[in-house]
Amino acid sequence: MGRNSGELDVLAQRFIMKFIFFIFILLVQTRVTFAVTEIFLQMKPDQRYMGFVLKKYLQWHNQYFPGRFEEMNNRTNGSIKKFLEHIDHWVVAGYPELPQFSIGHEAGSSSEILLTYRIYIAPSLREDPFFRNLLPESKLIPWFVEWRSDLSLCILTLDKDMAPIGFDVYCGGPGAKKLNRVGKEKLFQDNLSPWPNPFPYLLGREVRRYKEDKLIQIRYFSDATHPSRSDRRLDHVIHLHGIEALFPFDKFGVGADGKITVYYP
Repeated sequence: MGRNSGELDVLAQRFIMKFIFFIFILLVQTRVTFAVTEIFLQMKPDQRYMGFVLKKYLQWHNQYFPGRFEEMNNRTNGSIKKFLEHIDHWVVAGYPELPQFSIGHEAGSSSEILLTYRIYIAPSLREDPFFRNLLPESKLIPWFVEWRSDLSLCILTLDKDMAPIGFDVYCGGPGAKKLNRVGKEKLFQDNLSPWPNPFPYLLGREVRRYKEDKLIQIRYFSDATHPSRSDRRLDHVIHLHGIEALFPFDKFGVGADGKITVYYP
């Protein structure tokens, strides 16, 4: 009886170890599945898939970082949700440095996290009345809408003279009836950073943001990052996105003043 009991204990332990290993593999596979990996960057455009993922992400995000997404949507008579519903991929076709949707997280005063939402405008929506009312010229071609925690609004319009791609940035305060050109944003082919980067490894092309002619931020894309070299006030943003949302810390911006912004998803 004792021998049989011992054999059963061994079998039980083996079963438990195999079960734990199975769960570990499942978790690893799940992390890879939900992270924006190269496989997902190569996927075909799929509005239904992106709509499902972004809806779940926004619901999760609002639990930890209450934003003003619904308020901005109401202020724009539903235009924001309409733009979001037309997103069909993680990135803009041909430009992996330009996510179709992102939220920037920056440490503010005390424990406040300042948010910047950004949505790509599908080609079929670029003549929407929403833009005609806000932009100074009807011929401008909107590519992105941005708004911040204070509900200030920006629209980025395509500048055909910038290569490989660039935008004029039009912004206004909360409730502005017309937006004014305040600067530009441009994708650079190589790394020409004029200030220190906390993660100067394995970098791709840079996205540079200017206010008038002054460089104010550079966005980078790199897997060689670690929270310990970021703003420690953003640790919980990075931790929660990595552990719960399963998104990697691979998109970040550095301002001229050294402030770091992390972008998800």
